[in-house]
Order: sequence, then structure tokens, then C-alpha cells
Amino acid sequence: MTEEQLIQGCKTRKHQAQKALYDKHANVCYRLCYRYLGNDQDAEDALITGFNKIFEKIDGFENRNTGGFRAWIKKIMVNECLMTIRRRSHFDHEEFQEGSTPSESFNYLELDAELIYKCIANLNESQRTIFNLFVLEGYSHQEIANELLISRATSMSQLSRAKKELQEKLKEYKSDYYG
Repeated sequence: MTEEQLIQGCKTRKHQAQKALYDKHANVCYRLCYRYLGNDQDAEDALITGFNKIFEKIDGFENRNTGGFRAWIKKIMVNECLMTIRRRSHFDHEEFQEGSTPSESFNYLELDAELIYKCIANLNESQRTIFNLFVLEGYSHQEIANELLISRATSMSQLSRAKKELQEKLKEYKSDYYG
């Protein structure tokens, strides 16, 4: 089935089209949810809730360009993850402190992508969320602040801390692995 056929099938509530859409996108969406939420249970819950919302709201989707459907699905999944994080209410609202940016650069390309993925998942919730939104999703600090109901400075501080922690974990791995 083409993407357009999947969309039309889901709009008419055809089970076969819904299953095909889920099968096509579930793995990528699960990894996205896990990257934000950091554990299997929450990622699976967000994935299921996200797909339910996709199937409920698909009538309102209009395909305006290539890749638009994947972006629409991704946005629903990211929003579901952010809602899960808000419900947990463990967000670190610590304010920005001057001089907290990591000073050393690090070559992430030399390391295994799966290791980087796991290190991101092991960041604390606020750092992981802000890192994902800023680095991987392309949100600005102001957009993150608006989305998470925090200050722009908090977003900047948490991103800085996330980068520093990732650098430390990855350097530790690199020295253990490569000597």
C-alpha cells in the first residue's frame, strides 16, 4: 500500500490499513518515545496513546507535501511524550547559571549510535527532554520554555548540563573501550 492508500484506509477506519500504518511506523515512534521517556513502560504507553490519537485525528490530516505525514505522526508522538512528562511533574526547574556550558568539543561520530542513544535515554528527565527538543527536534530555547512552562534560562541550563553529562559518559566509554 502507498502512503496515500494507508491514509485513506485509516480515514475510512479499515483495520487492515490501521495495522499496516502501525507496522510501518511503530518502531521509529517507539524509539522516539523511549528517547524522551527513558523506559520501556512509559514509551509503550505513549506509543499506544499516540497511535490512538493518530487514528482519531487522521480525518483532519491533509497531505500537503512529501514527508508531511511522517512529520505529523512525529509531532503527535512528541506531544504525547511531553504530556506524559508533565503528568509526572518531576521536571527540574533549576535556573541557568553562568559559565555552565561545556568547554570541550567531542567527536560523537567516532562512537556507536546505539551507545549515544542509550546515554541520551539515561539522562535525567528534564535534561533528556530538553536535549531531544533542542538538538534532535530543532526547537528554540523559547519554544521549549513555552512548551514545558519553564524559563528560557532553565532550558539553556538543562541543555548545557545534558551536553556536559553526555560528554562525560561518552568519554568514559571511549577511554574504557579504546584504552
